[in-house]
Amino acid sequence: MTLHEQIRENIKEAMKAGDKVRLEVMRGLVTAFTNELVATGHTPQDMLADDQAITVITRLAKQRKDSIEQFTKGGRMDLVEEETRQLNILAEYL
Repeated sequence: MTLHEQIRENIKEAMKAGDKVRLEVMRGLVTAFTNELVATGHTPQDMLADDQAITVITRLAKQRKDSIEQFTKGGRMDLVEEETRQLNILAEYL
């Protein structure tokens, strides 16, 4: 099972568990995977190879880190907490 397929399965698990944060992150990952597929000339139904999926996840994790830095400077600790939870979920796949 590829990482892309595993994340699709994890969406179902997050829905059953009622884990809203994990579900949001997983759906965002699938959307990012689809965008990457289209950008590289594939169809949205294709699956990314694991190395391509890791690249996308790394990019999203970097975005979360940048957001955490900016929210910390702005004194928005509520948003820092939210982004940190999302980053921790992404880190599980890296």
